[in-house]
Amino acid sequence: MKAHKFISLRFLKKNTGNNFSLPVIRISIAAIALSIAVMVISDSILNGFKDAVTQKVMGFSSHLQIVSIDQNLSLEPKKLKISQDLIQEIKLNKSISNVQTFIVKGALVKTNLSVEPVLMKGIDDNFNFTFLQKFLVQGKIPTYGNIFKNNYKQSTKVLVSKKWAEKSGLKLNSSFLCYYVQSPARIRKYTIAGIFDSGLEEFDSKIIFCDISQLQKINNWNKDEIAGFEIRLHHPEEIENVSETLYKNLPSELNVLTVQEIYPQIFDWLNLQDTNVVVIWGIMILVSILNIITVLLVLILEKTQLIGIIDALGMRKSSIKKVFLVLAGNIGLKGLAIGNVVSLLIIFMQLEFKLLKLDPASYYVDYVPMIFDLKKVILINCATFVICIISMWLPTQIISKIKTIDAIQFK
Repeated sequence: MKAHKFISLRFLKKNTGNNFSLPVIRISIAAIALSIAVMVISDSILNGFKDAVTQKVMGFSSHLQIVSIDQNLSLEPKKLKISQDLIQEIKLNKSISNVQTFIVKGALVKTNLSVEPVLMKGIDDNFNFTFLQKFLVQGKIPTYGNIFKNNYKQSTKVLVSKKWAEKSGLKLNSSFLCYYVQSPARIRKYTIAGIFDSGLEEFDSKIIFCDISQLQKINNWNKDEIAGFEIRLHHPEEIENVSETLYKNLPSELNVLTVQEIYPQIFDWLNLQDTNVVVIWGIMILVSILNIITVLLVLILEKTQLIGIIDALGMRKSSIKKVFLVLAGNIGLKGLAIGNVVSLLIIFMQLEFKLLKLDPASYYVDYVPMIFDLKKVILINCATFVICIISMWLPTQIISKIKTIDAIQFK
C-alpha cells in the first residue's frame, strides 16, 4: 500500500490521533449523507408528483383532443361531423391506443342544499373507463351505447365525484335535476349510478359524466355530430410528435390540442416544481462543497505538525496532498453510501405506508407520491462526487505553502 493511502486510512480509524479528528470526520460524513438524501428524495417526490397529477389530468381528458378549428375555451362546444372513415383515418397512427368521442356542456344542478354549476361530459362506450374504475368508490360505471349503432338507447345514469355528491347532499342512486341555460332552457333528470374520488379537486368538484346522446339531444345535434375526439396514446412522451402528425394529415377544419394546451395552468405549475428542485439541489451541493473544504482545512490545521514531520522524512508535497485528497474521497463515498441508503429507506416507507399526507385541494393528491429514477440518482451521485473532488483541490494547496521547520514546531 502506498504511503499516502496508509496515512489517510489511519486518520479514519477510531483509535488514531486525538479526539478532535474523528468527530469532524463524522460530522462531514453526516452532512454529505444528508445532502445526497435530500437530493434523491426531492427528485423522487418531483417524479412521483408530476406523474400522479399528469396521469389524473390525462385520465379526465386524454392525451390529445381533436376539435373544431373554431372551438375556443368556452363551455359551449362547436359541433363537428364525424364518420367511421374519419375515425379510421385517425386510428391509422400506430401511436394511438384509443379514440373516443365526447361533448361537454355547462349546466346548473339544483338540489335541496344548493345550486351548483357543473360541466356535463357526454361519452359513449368507446370511452376508456380504466382511470375512472380505479377511483370508483361506490356503485358502478354506467353502461352507455355506441352512437353509430341503430339500436342506441339513451341512458339517464351519470357518474359523479364523491366531493360533489357530498357538497350537493346526494348519494348513490339519488336523482337530481340538471338545468341547461340556453334558449329555450332545457331540464333533464339524472340518476347517480356511480361515485368516484380521484383526489383531483379541480375536476372532481365540477365534472359529471353522462350519456353523450343526452347532450346531442340538448344541443339539437344529429348522432353524427359531436364536440370532438379524445385520443389516448401508447406512450405519452410522443404527444408532441403525434399532435403535429395528426394536424398535418386531418382536414383543415379540425384542430389538435395537447393536454398541456388544454390545461396550461396545471402543467405550468408542475414545471415550476422543476425550478424548486434545482434550487434545492444547488443548495445541497453547495453545502457538500463547503463541508468538504471546511473539514479539509480543519484536518490540515490539526495535522500541520505531522505534515512537517513526513515532509522532513522525504515525502513529496504532492504525496502529502494526496493524503488529504484520499481522506476526503473516503469521507465523500461514505456520505454518499449512507445518504443513498437513508433515502431509499424513506422512499420505500412512503410507497408502502403513505406516511406523508397532503391536502388534495392544494396539491391534487392526498399523499406524497414518489418514483425512484435509478438513472437520475446515479447522475446525482456522480455529479456530487465529481464536484466535491474538484472542490477538494483548493484547500490542499495550503500544504505547498507550509514550511517544514514551522510545521514541526507548530502546536
